[in-house]
Amino acid sequence: YARKSNEDSDKQVASIHRQIRTIKELADRDNLIIDEDRIFNEERSAHKPGRLEFDRLMDIVEHNDHTTIYCWLFNRLARNSLDVGKVSYYIETGKLTVITQREVFDSSTNSIVTAVEGAKATQDSRDISKMVKDNNVDRRKQGIYPGPPPPGYKMEGPRGQMRHVPDGARFRLIQRAVRRAFEGIPPKNSLRIIKADDA
Repeated sequence: YARKSNEDSDKQVASIHRQIRTIKELADRDNLIIDEDRIFNEERSAHKPGRLEFDRLMDIVEHNDHTTIYCWLFNRLARNSLDVGKVSYYIETGKLTVITQREVFDSSTNSIVTAVEGAKATQDSRDISKMVKDNNVDRRKQGIYPGPPPPGYKMEGPRGQMRHVPDGARFRLIQRAVRRAFEGIPPKNSLRIIKADDA
């Protein structure tokens, strides 16, 4: 299982491609070949439950006597308390072995070790969430719109002080479309008119 999230603030988090390469190396060390259709990966935050590939994987674990999952680090597999609890339960009951580049978690692993690893992953996720919220509050206080730039704008400026600025031709295009909308012309029609004007 490999996962990468846009919310990962840690630039050291490996890409999905690199995670899969490491996973295959771990399996090769154990004289195993992982079929491509048994590789689960997704670009989703694990802050909340509801990852499709993870849920598919847990369904396989639930319906088999024993499953081994290779992943880059434990926190790629689970970051919220519900998913951590599910993974920990399957490990403790002998239905699951999790092999990472650093450790192996199985039924012989001390429950405290598994609990600490899960708690670290969950706390890290909470810290990231708090940091993002604090950054957004700071940006609002500085008069900077938090989040991606709205249509017609782009990000500009030094890292940490980037602001939304009009994006040249795109900004003027959006401006004209909004004017047409205020004149009572539906958005689809206004865009058609603007394109005709530009032709």
